[in-house]
Amino acid sequence: MRRTLLPSLEIEKEIDALLAGERVDVHPLEVVSELGRLGVRLVLQRAVEEEVDKCIECGMCEPKCPSRDLTLTPRQRIVVRREMARLTESRGDGQLLTALEADFPYMALDTCAVDGLCATACPVGIDTGQLTKRFRRLRHSPAAQTRARRLAENFALLEGMARVGLRTGHMIQSLFGAGAMTGVTRALRAVADPKRRQILQMLKEKGFQGAEATHEIKEVAGDS
Repeated sequence: MRRTLLPSLEIEKEIDALLAGERVDVHPLEVVSELGRLGVRLVLQRAVEEEVDKCIECGMCEPKCPSRDLTLTPRQRIVVRREMARLTESRGDGQLLTALEADFPYMALDTCAVDGLCATACPVGIDTGQLTKRFRRLRHSPAAQTRARRLAENFALLEGMARVGLRTGHMIQSLFGAGAMTGVTRALRAVADPKRRQILQMLKEKGFQGAEATHEIKEVAGDS
């Protein structure tokens, strides 16, 4: 069901000013009276995230969202974030909060296209992608962000290395078969990832070999 928008931009500005404790041109009761006369139900939401606090949950952004049929729409992302903040503050349903925290990274962050299309339809110009970008940054340490920036600054070199790697892989596969290349990549992953190296050593000590060991590594490391 489509949600009702605020009656006018002027009324919305007055409400923003009231919430901010600023001086306004009309009496607060006049704002409430106007809202009531037009049959608009205003729900004042708790401030949670600066980027989206003005959201009135009207749903106008939803048709623009590329991920609307995959996970969540911008409105739903905001609603979930508000509910998580409410549960945290009120010490409410712990199981629900745990479930939301577990699903939020994929449902709200990983699948957001951050293309800004939601802002083109939003009556107050909210770009949910900005919130998504901030949360994504928070998931990475300063050291990881520094490494990523250096890689981006030297992308031409990385591109050349990738080409060499692909050509080498094709050569190995053509000479020794696909199985040889699979073994090489598996060995490189084990060496490059300390966690996998530790797991592989543990599995070897327990007698796991080949595909059975690969399956166990995925289970312990949390791979799909």
